[in-house]
Amino acid sequence: DGYRVKFLQNGVYNMADYNAKGKWLRTIRYYDEQGLPKDIRNAVRHEFLDFNIFLVMEMNLPQSIIYLVKIEDKTSWKTVRVSGDDIDVVESFTK
Repeated sequence: DGYRVKFLQNGVYNMADYNAKGKWLRTIRYYDEQGLPKDIRNAVRHEFLDFNIFLVMEMNLPQSIIYLVKIEDKTSWKTVRVSGDDIDVVESFTK
């Protein structure tokens, strides 16, 4: 019961969700490591030294921004959630 707008802006894929009355609910953005804010990128790299960042999903919500950062090393892929000062692994797969 709402609307989703999908668009490309400055090379970044965006999806914005609105309720049936047009009130903004959230925006989800997809981009690579270069678009990630430096403090978030440094925190992930510090926590996961031998991993490469290959995709970022940024969820802008009314009260917060949550980053889901896809990382990989030689043997695994992980999805790391960064919210405020918290960093935790939400998915982990073996290659």
